[in-house]
Amino acid sequence: MTMPVSDSYKPVPASIEVRSIDYVPDGERHGGLASQFTLWLAANLQITAIVTGALAVVFGASRRTGPAARFAPDDLLPRPVRHLRRRHTDRGVAILTFEGFNELDSLIALGILNRVKQPHWRVSITSPAARVRSMNGVMLEAQASLSEVTEADAVIVGSGVKTREVVADAALMAQLQLDPSRQLVGAHCSGTLVLAKLGLLDGVPACTDLITKPWVEEAGVAVLDKPFFARGNVATAGGCLASQYLASWVIARLAGIETARSAMHYVAPVGEKDQYISRTMQNITPFLDGTVQEH
Repeated sequence: MTMPVSDSYKPVPASIEVRSIDYVPDGERHGGLASQFTLWLAANLQITAIVTGALAVVFGASRRTGPAARFAPDDLLPRPVRHLRRRHTDRGVAILTFEGFNELDSLIALGILNRVKQPHWRVSITSPAARVRSMNGVMLEAQASLSEVTEADAVIVGSGVKTREVVADAALMAQLQLDPSRQLVGAHCSGTLVLAKLGLLDGVPACTDLITKPWVEEAGVAVLDKPFFARGNVATAGGCLASQYLASWVIARLAGIETARSAMHYVAPVGEKDQYISRTMQNITPFLDGTVQEH
């Protein structure tokens, strides 16, 4: 019930509010836009917001981006801020996929790698364009841009029918800043040519497919008649179905041998799982220096 109030009523300091949600006559209204500042400040003046925004600015974000850095898309943040936000949480694996890519090479690896069900495990089709078309006309949307390659824990360079065009593109190759001293770097079939042109196979023999073999040899790299080979943090595979070895090697190195076995068990044919796992382990076990030890 609303109390009757005369039109001559005037608010008195510390008096009880009698209008409640009723209409307030103009004569009884007070305050303005500026008076809302203290209410807004009280809601936002908290240590979390201050520290989050300040750190972002310190690491290179603009004053506009800084306060929103915690929630902004990665592409809007400077690299050091992305590095802080993601590097300590994600185990990133980038599958480099170019125009004219071989579906088997990129997608078999993608499927096997995504069998790892660990917190913060992240596998991305990484491309120079938002969409790429395969050698058989399949359109694929990129999940990450080339700018993320330098931050990945592992990079797999896929193959395709246009790899020679890729290595001839100086601007594109300049973006592939791969560092085996802190990353696992792998290549499949014609992707081996990319590693050769980047100088990552100097003095290291490699695997590739039979079509790409003469181009890799022309680049000064000895080609092995094997499906898989690795030295240190650099690995290569030859033949479409050798993608399983490259993916399993990455999993074993980053997540442990048993995790790699589990991933292969899921994808291997029924009735042949033991044989597939055994063959995979036989091919990658000699090259598992630095493998994560599971407890």
